[in-house]
Amino acid sequence: MKLTVLGSGTILSKERSTAAFLLENGSSKMLIDFGLGNLRQLQKVVDPLEIFSLFLTHLHPDHSLDLVSLLAFKKHSKIFKQGIEKRQFHLFGPSGVKEFYASIVKAFPFIERLDFDVSIKELSLSKIDFFGFNVKSRPVRHSVPALAYRIEHCGKSVVFSGDTRYCEEIKSISENADLLVLECSLPDKMQGFEHLTPKECSLIVAQAKPKKVLLTHFYPMVNPLKAKREVEKAFSGEVIVAEDLMELKI
Repeated sequence: MKLTVLGSGTILSKERSTAAFLLENGSSKMLIDFGLGNLRQLQKVVDPLEIFSLFLTHLHPDHSLDLVSLLAFKKHSKIFKQGIEKRQFHLFGPSGVKEFYASIVKAFPFIERLDFDVSIKELSLSKIDFFGFNVKSRPVRHSVPALAYRIEHCGKSVVFSGDTRYCEEIKSISENADLLVLECSLPDKMQGFEHLTPKECSLIVAQAKPKKVLLTHFYPMVNPLKAKREVEKAFSGEVIVAEDLMELKI
C-alpha cells in the first residue's frame, strides 16, 4: 500500500492543510477524511476523477468539508470533458453521516443533479471488504461520533485514529499495525480537550506496539518535533512527523 498525506494540520494551521489521506493498493484508491482545502492537495497527486470512495472518521469540517468540492469537481468535469466514467461514489462514516449528506444536498442543490449515484453507509464496530481493502472500524472517544479505521491489504495494515481522546478502543484497534497514523493535536498541558497529547500518544504506542507511528493533526500550539522526541522515549519503532504531501510505503 502507498499512503499520501494530503493534510497534516487543523482548522487553525497556517502552513498545513486540514486532515486528509490518500491510500492506494495499486489500481484502487480511497480517501480517509477530506477536510476543507484538500481538493487542491489531491490534484497535486492524482486526478480527483479517479476517486470513488471516502471514509470519514467524523464530521467536523476540518475532516469532511471538501466532500462538497470533490462532488462539484466531478460534476463540472463531466460537463467540460468527454468519456468520463460514471461510477458510483461510496461515502462511509460514523452515525450521522447520512444526515450530514442530506444537509449538504439541501445547502448545495446541484448535488441532487449528479449523473452518478452516491452510496452512503454508516459504520460502527464494522468489517467490510472494499476494492481489495479489508476495512475495520471502531468507535473512539471524541466530542462527536467518531471512528478509527484499520485498513489491511496483502498482509499489511494501517490504522487511522481520526480525532480521539485517550481510550481503550484506539489502543486495541492499533495493536501490531504496520503503521499507526495517530493524531497528536495538543501539548501535554492541554490534556483533556478531546484530543491526544504527546504523553497520551506515548502511552498508546507503548501498549499497542505498532511497527511505525505517523504523528499528525497538529494544532499550532504543539511542537511536532518535541512531540516526536517524547513519543520516541516510549517506543522502539520509527516515529515520523507527518508533512503535507509526504508519501509512505506500507
